[in-house]
Amino acid sequence: MLSKIRKTKYGDHLLIFIGTIFMAIAVNTAFDTNHIADGGFSGIAIVVKYLTQNWMPGGVPLWATSLVLNLPLFVVAYFLIGPRFLEKSFFGWLALTFWLWAMPALPMANNDLVLGTLFGGAFMGIGVGLVFIGRGSTGGTDMMAILIHRYVRHISVARLLWIIDAVIIVTEGLVFGADRAIYSVVSAYIVTRLADRLIEGAQNARLTYIMTDKPDEISQALLDSDLGVTGLYARGMYQKKDKLVLMCAVNRRRYAELEDVVMAIDPSAFVIITDAREVLGEGFNETHQSM
Repeated sequence: MLSKIRKTKYGDHLLIFIGTIFMAIAVNTAFDTNHIADGGFSGIAIVVKYLTQNWMPGGVPLWATSLVLNLPLFVVAYFLIGPRFLEKSFFGWLALTFWLWAMPALPMANNDLVLGTLFGGAFMGIGVGLVFIGRGSTGGTDMMAILIHRYVRHISVARLLWIIDAVIIVTEGLVFGADRAIYSVVSAYIVTRLADRLIEGAQNARLTYIMTDKPDEISQALLDSDLGVTGLYARGMYQKKDKLVLMCAVNRRRYAELEDVVMAIDPSAFVIITDAREVLGEGFNETHQSM
């Protein structure tokens, strides 16, 4: 379903737009009302809003903090990375800022830390997953980590992102209390796991390696079933014999069909199945667009 949406002209932008709706619901309805900051600029915005409530009614709006924090990042990124790679991220940032402004706080998880953590983590995870599937981002700490990495190459982007988010969560613990920080860690875990599952599910492909004494018969049967197959020459180190290993990328829905074909021809075939992070080409993702 998601892969079909991506193939449309503005499919990536649609996924990013829908994803930011889920993210805004999580922030406005669950995280802000319960003072849970799962990292990112949204976490900073929640802390800033709370700390400025005595200076202005309701504190600084979440969307305003997001706008102020992201704007200089995009200016710097424009000169360091170039506009070609920022278009979808810029769109995602504007969409999220808009929804943070327009989305009301729905009465779903008010003053309930457990429900707020689960509800917010689930909605944020879905939102982040959709944005990433659309090959975009919403700026924030992701872009900050990428920019910092240009000057500290010995530290990976993932580690930099972890450090930045950890600082945000610790700051939240100092402001709201240690219990809120713990809930934030749980929520961040839910976001990460759910987003990863959504992204992996969207790829929806498996890579199989088939070691058999009947490569010609099996490859022809797979081709007759409209499944692409490639032969790789390899050497079995136990028997010291050269063999033709068949490699086939297959949609998960058709894996059972591939297994039936192989086992019907050679029940003693040795088959290795791995999840493919992404497959580009005919029958899968046919375009690869930059973020």
